[in-house]
Amino acid sequence: MAELVFQITPPRASDPRAQLSPRTFLKHPSMLSPLKRAASLNFGEADQKQMRFDPPPSSKDDVDMIHYCKRLGPDRLTIRYPISDKLNELRGQIKDLRAHSRSQRERIKELECELETVKRELETVKRELEMGKRELEMIKRELGAARADRATAQADRATAQARLEAVEAELQGYRNTRLNLMIPNLLVDFIEFLYKRRNRQLPGGSGHASTRYDRAIDVIRSEKWIEGDNALRKYQKSLNNLAKYRAIRNATAHESEIELAKMLVSPAYRDSLEYRHWSPLFAIVYGVSVEEMAGREEEDAGSILRSEMEQ
Repeated sequence: MAELVFQITPPRASDPRAQLSPRTFLKHPSMLSPLKRAASLNFGEADQKQMRFDPPPSSKDDVDMIHYCKRLGPDRLTIRYPISDKLNELRGQIKDLRAHSRSQRERIKELECELETVKRELETVKRELEMGKRELEMIKRELGAARADRATAQADRATAQARLEAVEAELQGYRNTRLNLMIPNLLVDFIEFLYKRRNRQLPGGSGHASTRYDRAIDVIRSEKWIEGDNALRKYQKSLNNLAKYRAIRNATAHESEIELAKMLVSPAYRDSLEYRHWSPLFAIVYGVSVEEMAGREEEDAGSILRSEMEQ
């Protein structure tokens, strides 16, 4: 059995501990310090109970430390302490520490592996972030291009709309021209229809044909041919205005300067060879530019009809 052996100086006779029995002396708190110094270990009161004097004191003669020291004679006292249990405890602690250390080393390795994994994942995230930034820049450029294309498309659409409106206005002018030509013919046919329905002949006589139709209108109005006809009554005003319609038709057929001016300044001819060639002659002949003439309003069949509706 392993033992710890150390020596102490016997207590002097004036020391109160000298009056203690050897067993009580070993339990005195002051004996803990020599034990700790001897083994450099952490001892407590429970460890003091295992200390023994060598040689052991006689229970008969050694009633106190004074008698024990006189019987032995030497200057120093020998004390033995069995340390097998303490060593086993220390070995257990060492074993536990080693196991704990091994566990800690393994945990450190695991943490290092996890750290490396995190580093790799972080690098991956950084690369993905860089890719995301580049994709975002690309999307921004594409968005800018799309906005520019949209603005261009809107401008093109506005230009096309303006051209369409100009063409529509020009087409409407042509429609008005055709209307100016056809409305007077319709009114003449209407007069002939009324005379045929009554089995009457148009008024005769010398002079232009328009004079005959004017006399025919006087007969229709004076004899009230259509006043009792709900479907035809409203056209009496138009018959009364036949001379105006005829004048517009004649002007449309022979006085074409306004129509020509509007055609030359239209989008179809504005930058054409025809515009550059004819517009100077137009200004010489009519005394105004094609732009000024195109801005003038000419009377048409529609304006007469609107005046009839207002009456």
